[in-house]
Amino acid sequence: MDNAKLVADQLKVKLINIQTVPSNCAALTTKSIVYNQAHEMIESVRIANPIAAVLIEPQLLKQSPRPYLNSGIGDTLAKFYEIRRRLPKDHLSLATEKAARFFLDECRDEILAVEGVDQLASEQLINFLDTIFLFAAAVDGFADLNGRSVAAHTFYNAFMKVKGVTKFTHGEIVALGNLIQVELEANQDLISEIHSYYPHFGLPERLSDLAISDQEAREIAIQMTDVQNERMQSIFPAISAEQILAVFERL
Repeated sequence: MDNAKLVADQLKVKLINIQTVPSNCAALTTKSIVYNQAHEMIESVRIANPIAAVLIEPQLLKQSPRPYLNSGIGDTLAKFYEIRRRLPKDHLSLATEKAARFFLDECRDEILAVEGVDQLASEQLINFLDTIFLFAAAVDGFADLNGRSVAAHTFYNAFMKVKGVTKFTHGEIVALGNLIQVELEANQDLISEIHSYYPHFGLPERLSDLAISDQEAREIAIQMTDVQNERMQSIFPAISAEQILAVFERL
């Protein structure tokens, strides 16, 4: 989807995306993430022309392989767990910020209301999918720079640099990153919330769930605390690799 958006934007042609798995909101956002051949993020490009349409078939998406479903859940929840720190409810002066905060709260509330997909009624399924695609994309659209990711996606980027391509999806890795962020904040309510919800879908709660060795954990912690990472440093200034490793130990 990111490649299609970038190519269509450069060619100035209309783009209709047909999403076949509920893995993330890429079909709708005006941002295109560029990766190198090692699947490491190297650039984030804001496209000038919006997507003409996104077509989805709920019953098809309902039958997606579980890893892709879990990816959509983990990535959508990240909108709340990561970005809420940039959009605190008591410091929203712009209407667009208020809209972004509404959508990121909905990302959390609508996803946490679903504990299984197989038995969802038609309307509930539509709400679930609209949350993954539309609401998550709206956070990025309204928040602009305040919609930038923090620890969860920093963990993902570091994971990819250290481990490379694995069987785990983007959102499954980000899901563990959500837990890492709230552990860094020592937010016991959100830590408990995640631990209560993740088992419904078998989302990762510890490093071993993503086959991360002790040596890899240290390398990931070093990558996450790079002083050039403005997204991480803006919320966790002067964060150290030892602080990240201490969180890893608690998982």
